[in-house]
Amino acid sequence: MEPANKNEFDLELFIDIVKRSRIWFLGFIIISISFAFLYIRYTAPIYESNLVIQIHKDNEASNVLNMYSKMGDQQDITSELELMRSKLLFKRTINKLPIDVQYFTEGELLTDNKYKSNPYSVSDYSVIDAFIIGKNIYLKKTNNSLHLFTKDGKQITTEEIKSDGLFTSPFISGKIKIHNLPQFMNTMGDDKFYFVISNYEKLSDKLYENLSITVLNNNARTIKISFKHKNRILAKDIVSQIALEYDLYSLEKKNSSYNNIISFIEQQKESVEKDLKNSEKAIYNYKRSNDVKTGSNISSNYLLRAEENENELAKLQIRASILKGVRLNIEEYKDSPNIYNLIPIIVGQDFDPTLQNLIMRLKEKVDERELYLNSVTLKNKNIETINTQIKLQVHLVLEAIKISEQRVNELVVNLKLKLKELDKELYSLPEKELELARLDRVLQINSKFYTLLLEKETEYKLSSAGLVTYNEILEQAEIPSSPISPRNKPVYILSILVILVFAIIFSVIRYLLHNEITTLTDITGRISTNVGVLGIVPHYRSKIPVSQLIIHKNPKSLITEAFRSLRTNLEFITNEKGSKVIAITSTISGEGKTFIALNLAGIIAYSGKKVIVLDLDMRKPKIHIGFGVENNAGMSTLLIGKDSINNCISHSELKGLDFITAGPIPPNPSELIINGEIDSIIEELKKTYDTIIVDNPPVGLVTDGISIIKKADYPLYVFKANYSKKQFTENIDRMIRDNKITKLSIILNNVDAQKNTYGKGYGYGYTTYGGYYSETEQPKKKFKLF
Repeated sequence: MEPANKNEFDLELFIDIVKRSRIWFLGFIIISISFAFLYIRYTAPIYESNLVIQIHKDNEASNVLNMYSKMGDQQDITSELELMRSKLLFKRTINKLPIDVQYFTEGELLTDNKYKSNPYSVSDYSVIDAFIIGKNIYLKKTNNSLHLFTKDGKQITTEEIKSDGLFTSPFISGKIKIHNLPQFMNTMGDDKFYFVISNYEKLSDKLYENLSITVLNNNARTIKISFKHKNRILAKDIVSQIALEYDLYSLEKKNSSYNNIISFIEQQKESVEKDLKNSEKAIYNYKRSNDVKTGSNISSNYLLRAEENENELAKLQIRASILKGVRLNIEEYKDSPNIYNLIPIIVGQDFDPTLQNLIMRLKEKVDERELYLNSVTLKNKNIETINTQIKLQVHLVLEAIKISEQRVNELVVNLKLKLKELDKELYSLPEKELELARLDRVLQINSKFYTLLLEKETEYKLSSAGLVTYNEILEQAEIPSSPISPRNKPVYILSILVILVFAIIFSVIRYLLHNEITTLTDITGRISTNVGVLGIVPHYRSKIPVSQLIIHKNPKSLITEAFRSLRTNLEFITNEKGSKVIAITSTISGEGKTFIALNLAGIIAYSGKKVIVLDLDMRKPKIHIGFGVENNAGMSTLLIGKDSINNCISHSELKGLDFITAGPIPPNPSELIINGEIDSIIEELKKTYDTIIVDNPPVGLVTDGISIIKKADYPLYVFKANYSKKQFTENIDRMIRDNKITKLSIILNNVDAQKNTYGKGYGYGYTTYGGYYSETEQPKKKFKLF
């Protein structure tokens, strides 16, 4: 099962195989295009909607107050990307869309999601049995009334849906509003309408698979949000809602941070306000009981110095109080899983740069942990690693706060010492003025402290009021006009490419498995013994029902010229005088040996010689069919001595050409051939005829004709192009080697004469034969694949 030359690629054979496979290729193309058409026609289209958003973190109110750097909102875009991708944000998005009830139409092959385009709507519904959630509820018309059914056809409404749309069932009750009742009733016969009460958890997980969020440009902080769905409107709404929910979620987290800081300031303010009221009351009572009107007698120098120190002391005490509060909160939350609640308290404070950097690193780790928890559990290895890093960072922040607190406390002690020195100067003042000055100093301290807290509270409230994200939509989501899948042009191109690849593979496989003889080279290249090549017989384009004599019908035809060439080449085998015997055989039936025998006999008779054809293929005789006569007497009756030779000879319409049919099919044709009678019959015929042609049975099936072939003057072996198998050539070697048939010649039948290279190297390349073509055998224009 290989080409004639095993070491070389036979391009001409390959091209011939491709050309002979054209009908297959045409069928494959039709099938492929049909499949492509059906795929496009009956595959639900998928639409994709896209939105491009640019992430900004600017806060105008905070910038005015120089507060933004304290809040530490400059996050890397990666954290924003993970937030957008999180199931937390996606579930918030799904909950905001009107898909608590999903509407569908069911056709023969496709189901259409009717989001925002359904001819009816379900409202004010109440789920009585949770079994109905997520199930298909069909709306069908029965006897001009509407009822609800399950997917298996079970009616669930006990009464028809009323004119106001109200319905009840053991599973669900509610109201159905039909927008155009007459049109809806008319279309119900074509499509099946059903709705589904959504299970938000399952619906969110199913839709989440179609979400894609990618970074377009990290430097420009641009992110692309894409969503694919069968409903183009839903795809657009989900993309738009994700961008909106991201903004809302970011604002909520920021507001939470500001609210925690303001709450902490208010707690401190309440305590200071109580101390301030007590100081004011103490001064009032002291002045009233000691009849002291004012403290104006105290020297202005003392008051100025005392006021400066007291103002500084008030600021340090606020700072110390804040540091202490932060430290206590950290110590409370450091081992708590709610460490995130601590971030808003510490991240907005006015700390030194070193401590501020430590706090920002802690915030980044906490944010990273929160994003991971949207998709993994607490036992995840990444979460455990981040928890360890958070604990280490909390420890570093706590130690830094303790150091800062210690430094502030030291400054407070130093200022108090300075104030004590100033107090010594007051000992020389009158006792009543001295006490009043002391009370007034306490009042000033509390007043300054309270004023600072009010300023901070105002600053944070103003910043919170101006809190916006400033994210910018660079490319709004639009309702897609065409699907991304299936796309007509790519599908058809792919189908054609598949066919081309398949055609090449198919042709290569046929080439590798090619086992038919096509050229003389396929024969001679596989035969190890010395064998002659008599010639080739071209393919006869007109249909021949059975082996017939045709050379006399078109004397100038290409096929007639081929038989003239065979007749000429016979003279090179032997030049001896006298009557000659030509024995013709093949490997199996159907290779054209009878056709060759008849027409070779005819072309020899044309030369003026007397020729007779003997049909020794008694198992499957054809000579009588070719000449159109009865087969009542012939070789079988001659061999058993039942008839005489003259009685069995029949005359053809061609002068000089006679024949003897096979006769009735005997039960033992092999024994008849080898009984010795055939030799005497041939000897008797030689007295009358110049050439005796014997149509032997195929030697690949039986060995009946071997004895005649050995005795023949011209033993001929017939192969048929594109029919005979290559292993049939083994019979040639076996006949020459085992039976010593030295003069055996081969004929290749049914060759396409327009393939000029057939028989190359042997002088048998037919083209026009000098322009000889019959009227019905003009060369046809051939379709070329390449």
